Amino acid sequence: MNDRRETTGRTGSVFATAVIVGLVIIVVLNAVTREFFGSPIIQALPLVQYWFMPAIVFLGYVLAQTKERHLQVDLLFARLRPGGQRVLRLLSMLLSGVGSLLIAYHAWHYAREAQLTDKGDAVSGVAIWPVTYLAPLAMAALGILFLRSAVRTLRTGSAEGLSPSPVKDAV
Repeated sequence: MNDRRETTGRTGSVFATAVIVGLVIIVVLNAVTREFFGSPIIQALPLVQYWFMPAIVFLGYVLAQTKERHLQVDLLFARLRPGGQRVLRLLSMLLSGVGSLLIAYHAWHYAREAQLTDKGDAVSGVAIWPVTYLAPLAMAALGILFLRSAVRTLRTGSAEGLSPSPVKDAV
């Protein structure tokens, strides 16, 4: 199970890195061409705005959950006994999973509508609809990861290793 998680995390990290490198290349080339040639790259801003930024955001959500590196507020969690921690962890994972899947469902319908209407940037003409599918895919992946964490909490019967934050380890 950890091997699969590591492989998924590594693959996602490579893809996210490639997206960020692509973003940086476009932004730098755009700045260079604007400064030295007096003309920016056509459609660079909409491309970055509508394609790269959503990809980075949604990949970040999924990778943070895959690697269990999401932000946590341990004010309540740290004060509970192990049984209470397990219940709180289970409830938060269930609510987050169901909420993510509901968002994925509605985002899918939005993406489908965007595809049917050929949604694009009105000024530059850059097609936006393909990127709208990132939201439902990422939210579905998040929902599955949250629910898998809930199942793991039920199976192990323990909340150990599932929370308090990695920040403590880093200090």
